[in-house]
Amino acid sequence: MVKKSPIGQSALHNIHIDLGASMFEYNGWNIPSHYTSPEEEFDQIQQYGGLSDISHYGKILVHGNVEECIANGLSQEIKTDIGTSITLNFTEDSEIAQLTLSKLASDEAIIISKSAQSHLVTQILNDSSELCAHAIDISSTLTGLQLVGPLSEKLLSSIIEFDISSSNFIDLNCAQGSAAQIHATIIRKDIGHFPSYNIFVDRGYGVYMWDTLFDISQNYQVVPVGIQAISLLSK
Repeated sequence: MVKKSPIGQSALHNIHIDLGASMFEYNGWNIPSHYTSPEEEFDQIQQYGGLSDISHYGKILVHGNVEECIANGLSQEIKTDIGTSITLNFTEDSEIAQLTLSKLASDEAIIISKSAQSHLVTQILNDSSELCAHAIDISSTLTGLQLVGPLSEKLLSSIIEFDISSSNFIDLNCAQGSAAQIHATIIRKDIGHFPSYNIFVDRGYGVYMWDTLFDISQNYQVVPVGIQAISLLSK
């Protein structure tokens, strides 16, 4: 008998079902493919914006000498300022994937990866850190949301206590602060010419954050979208 790995579900799974999402398995997670149709959601993103669940992303917290940890573990020399993000290359089975490293403090960074890669990346960083840093796979402890589209900045600005205007918070900037009165990590990672914000909160507050953004989004005609519409946007 073939033993199947358990399928991951985000804290928002029941919300997606209630909204009528078509679900499918993606990298070991059960995630929304679409709610209406990929094409309709794609058009909505381009005109107004979309709200999606990215809890399936891999999330690795690094404490210590981040630059030395990356140099030893991933053989890449980096230099990044607090509040900025960079792209790293990660090779697995001769295939190159991209990681996003966001520097949150002088001795702290978060790495976003594909869900299937977070455990391996964490292990590699810890095995080669030489006590300079410590990496923790926190993928299961955070809920991730994505706001993308022309009105995403205006929507997100209504619930956070720091300036994310395009003149101050540009592509590949990151910050930690209060969003709807809870702690959040926000990474701006644009898709083409569309502004896009990845918002990570404690899993226990995931439903609250989704409900907050969903309620406000109706004022901006921003709608829930699945991974298929996001993929169309990335082409």
